[in-house]
Amino acid sequence: MFKRNNKKYELTLKYDMILEPPNIKYTKALDKEKINSMEFGNVILDFYKALITLRDVDLSYLYLNIETLETRNIGSLIKENARAGYSVRYNSIVFKDYFNSDEIFHELLHLSSSIFDRERLCEFCGFSQYNYITNMKIGTALNEGYTEYLNEKLFNNKSNVYIIEQNFAKAVDKIINPVTMKKLFFKANLKELIDILSKYSSMNKTLEFIELMDYISNNSNKIFSKEKLDK
Repeated sequence: MFKRNNKKYELTLKYDMILEPPNIKYTKALDKEKINSMEFGNVILDFYKALITLRDVDLSYLYLNIETLETRNIGSLIKENARAGYSVRYNSIVFKDYFNSDEIFHELLHLSSSIFDRERLCEFCGFSQYNYITNMKIGTALNEGYTEYLNEKLFNNKSNVYIIEQNFAKAVDKIINPVTMKKLFFKANLKELIDILSKYSSMNKTLEFIELMDYISNNSNKIFSKEKLDK
């Protein structure tokens, strides 16, 4: 456990800051010709075939986003250690020349679990939210960890990224159960996830856990090399 004497470590998350995701039901036959003409269209189709085998999962966000997905090679704008990225607001995947399918599957999982609420100006992406009005970003560590964990499970990809975050996600998955976890992920329902977790602890402890995961993820190099840990 970390000693909380670092001024940078201050819990600010309140339950009423977490928003309900848009309740959208949407299905439409995939335009396979259009997808095949897209950059890495064959990868998208392989991804789709795997995803539709999931039971009891609402794929409305996938069907909604796939219609207007843009792909752009603008690698110079992606941080150095990443080869692909997904923008929720613009529904676009940006990539470098030397990306591989494992990384695109990760970004397509983001696409399939994301929605941008234009009225509330909030990005919902799996278990994370970014509110443009309050500038609050929460749940990124859990979301990236679970996304990569699913990437491994669904596509047999051996991952060497988001290791700490995957451990967080696996722990939560065991507490909640895998079926419910997948349902909540693809509906971008962080709020309900928090409600369920709070049954096993207090609401404040649950919110602290979510925020602490982000803190550790953002500062992992400093924490594990410089911070003193209580034994």
